[in-house]
Amino acid sequence: MSQPVPHPSCPYPQYRRPDGSWRPPRPEGLARVLAKAGYGARPRTESLVRGGRVTVDGHPVRNPGQAVGPDSDIRLDGTRLCEVPRIYLALHKPAGVDCQDRRPTGRWIGDLLPPGAVGLEPAGRLDVRARGLLVVSNDLWWNSRIAEGPDLERRYRIVVRGQVNAMALDLLRSGVNLPSQGTVRPLRVQVVREETRRTTLEVAMLSGHHRQIRAVFTTLRHEVLSMVRSGLGPLDLGPLAPGASRDLTVEEIRQLAQGGSHA
Repeated sequence: MSQPVPHPSCPYPQYRRPDGSWRPPRPEGLARVLAKAGYGARPRTESLVRGGRVTVDGHPVRNPGQAVGPDSDIRLDGTRLCEVPRIYLALHKPAGVDCQDRRPTGRWIGDLLPPGAVGLEPAGRLDVRARGLLVVSNDLWWNSRIAEGPDLERRYRIVVRGQVNAMALDLLRSGVNLPSQGTVRPLRVQVVREETRRTTLEVAMLSGHHRQIRAVFTTLRHEVLSMVRSGLGPLDLGPLAPGASRDLTVEEIRQLAQGGSHA
């Protein structure tokens, strides 16, 4: 079981009450308050409310948008609402596993996470085909910093069909214009291994995502055979096996929230 760690920079200290409860400083929607407390993204906390698991001032509430305030007695499953211990993980997402819960249609990352952990959500996503490093937490503010951080370096190990010649590499490094998506310009492109029928490259991006990388290589007439996100900011995938996860250190948590570069 993953161990909770100190929050690196809690954006909601005013919600922590002296008696240990979690209540908003001013009127706010119930599902939103639950999400900030660490019970998951809004669809998940809305489901908790609609399922009749939450009471306010002793009365069952099924409206996720109902306003609650600093004097409200909010309880989940009969227990006073408190902040969930924050958990931060690095996960090696295998191919074929979805970042969204689409049961019973397929596997999703929740099947790979520590049992009993509450509210864990991915910070950003990889599509079903992609594999590699994914960070997961029940701290939605922190997750948003990772998913939206324009200064956070994302590194990919990519195998494409054929040999990538010097002209194609120059085009990659100068930027490739994709219809309706604009110019995709990697931070770095490096050939790791060149074989007769395939080429392995490492591509680093500061913006954009793996789908754009696939589109870029398709434009250059190189089929992507495999793609692994090998690093994110200060993190490297390292020896983490597919499907396995590890706790992030306090320093890694802080660096990721600040958009820390690869050391």
